Amino acid sequence: MAKMLNSLLSLAALLTTAFAVNPIEIVNNKFYDSVTHKQFYIIGVDYQPGGSSGVGTGSDPLSDPTQCLRDFALLQKLGVNTIRVYSVDNTLDHDYCMSLLDTAGMYLLLDVNTPLSSQSLNRYEPNTTWTADYYSHIYSTIDAFKAYENVLGFFSGNEVVNDAASLAACPGYLRALQRDMKAYIKKTANRIIPVGYSTADDATIRSELGSYLTCGDDASAADFYGINTYEWCGDSSFTSSGYSTLTSAFANFSVPIFFSEYGCNTVSPRTFTEVTALYGDQMNEVFSGGLIYEYNEEDNNYGLVNTGGDSAQLLQDYVNLQSAYTNLSIPNITLSSTTATTTLPSCSGLNLDNWTIPAAPSGAPTAGAGNYGTLIELTAEELVVNSTVTDVSGNVISGLSVTAVGRAVSGSVSGTKSASASATGGEGKSGNGTTTVSEAVGMGVGVGMGMAVLAAVGAVVVVL
Repeated sequence: MAKMLNSLLSLAALLTTAFAVNPIEIVNNKFYDSVTHKQFYIIGVDYQPGGSSGVGTGSDPLSDPTQCLRDFALLQKLGVNTIRVYSVDNTLDHDYCMSLLDTAGMYLLLDVNTPLSSQSLNRYEPNTTWTADYYSHIYSTIDAFKAYENVLGFFSGNEVVNDAASLAACPGYLRALQRDMKAYIKKTANRIIPVGYSTADDATIRSELGSYLTCGDDASAADFYGINTYEWCGDSSFTSSGYSTLTSAFANFSVPIFFSEYGCNTVSPRTFTEVTALYGDQMNEVFSGGLIYEYNEEDNNYGLVNTGGDSAQLLQDYVNLQSAYTNLSIPNITLSSTTATTTLPSCSGLNLDNWTIPAAPSGAPTAGAGNYGTLIELTAEELVVNSTVTDVSGNVISGLSVTAVGRAVSGSVSGTKSASASATGGEGKSGNGTTTVSEAVGMGVGVGMGMAVLAAVGAVVVVL
């Protein structure tokens, strides 16, 4: 028996799960795990090492195995379940980094635009960039990532509209882009992947634009809406920060809404007291979490980690955010039954004078360039960090690795965006249960691997 146990342990050391997380789906205005039906809250960080210059020909944040391994281990240790990446090169191989992210139990929100030529919209003259080449880039980006089950969604744009002039010029093009991205995903992907937009930190713009991008026809409406906001600075409060006004403004929003960027740094180091508010009772009925800006220290001093070459050092912001995440209690809500149908609000009453939705550009392709990603199985050795990582005091952190998170299995998939649902607390009981962050991020660690090993030798497995 001891010999068999040793063999099992040796086998377990070689295996990880290739598919660690369940795809996320939208039911009404909330995210849910498509298998367990648990409501999903984004506990995230914006991730673009190198800033806007972090993408170029032959490089991007999700193509460097050494960088991904080091950074994803630190993000997992931080307590993150989602990252946002702003720009990628869709011609590169992203299988290792996406599989590593998945193995760590984390999802990706991906922007489809880049700062490179023919890969974004001109906010003031969008017609000049509405080209077949632009669509080829968009479709190729979708193709490169659509097979990864841990892709939570695609952003059609980030702060494309940021003033009165762009508000007059761009919304129709954003709506058209949403229409065509959603249609392409429906036609070519094996599941529905949500498409949304990330709006600028401007109260007037985000309200009017949000209403327009999510009203009327579902075929061209945003599936989710991200808000970039830096209103809570230092030791503020729900009321004085303006969070109370923001929450009231979006209390009845028809699609999932979350902070796609937050974390004001006018007071440094940041203490992240707004994190408790965002996931607390005053806001968690409206917002599905958020993403802290940002992982890597750049010239703007928003970083959690300072990297250089193959090494990295934690900053005080990392330590403070880790503490804020650790002390959270995340609502534990399960989708239980469909009781009504939620429809998107009417577009009547909105300023639509200059917001005509254009057709796809002349000569637009019907497919991307043909680079298709796929999740791959990783060995335990591939999860061990060999880079030098130090804490705030400069002490080397030893034994750093990505912990494999097993896929959770419970029930069947039934929810759709057009369906409605009543929610109950965990274990099918009415009320508002809570799950700690460590449980939400690390739930099921090693379960998938252990089950596979035991099944391989004919063991009887009982799941309680």
